[in-house]
Amino acid sequence: QLADKLKETRVRKVIEPMLVGKTSISTEEDRTYCLDLGLIKKTKQGFLISNSIYKELLPRELSNSVQENFLSTFRPEWIKDDQSINIEKLMKMFQQFWRENSEIWSENIAGYKEAAPHLIFQGFLQRVANGHGTINREYAPARGRVDLYLKWNGPKFEQRIIFELKIMSERKSLETLKSEGLKQTTQYAKICNAISSNLIIFDRRENIDWD
Repeated sequence: QLADKLKETRVRKVIEPMLVGKTSISTEEDRTYCLDLGLIKKTKQGFLISNSIYKELLPRELSNSVQENFLSTFRPEWIKDDQSINIEKLMKMFQQFWRENSEIWSENIAGYKEAAPHLIFQGFLQRVANGHGTINREYAPARGRVDLYLKWNGPKFEQRIIFELKIMSERKSLETLKSEGLKQTTQYAKICNAISSNLIIFDRRENIDWD
């Protein structure tokens, strides 16, 4: 039932901006419908995803097909001999996968094309975390960002890894986006006491090629 509701246009118009940290342009009728469904709640900060369970379930449901296919695409090459995560290896593998498959996956996420980068990365990260870690997702409506915190439980020590996701647009230069993003990522890393912080910028402008 949840999967069916997420495909509805009036639900997507409310939920998708929350997943990417954008200001919503949904109507009052759209928001009331989602409130009645229990998907969102009204707070002093505005409308937010209603509870921690839905914070976890919504991106999982939308990226489910991506997660399933990661099983056949990736092997745990990002795990070192001491069972810790090789973060540089992990990011390079995702970068290559995104380069090869982003357009295919972006068309297959039930109408959430704008949120596809965030959902695909979260699907990827979920496969990394399964069995050995947990993911905390912080959505920041109207702030243009999504913060992800991976807690990896190794046999000898725990790794706390931060990922902040941003979308490149025509309104801001890459240098401005990087400057803002690094500051935000550093602040979040301090809160989580992270050992590694990663700022991921998806440049989806049509006039930019892979080279």
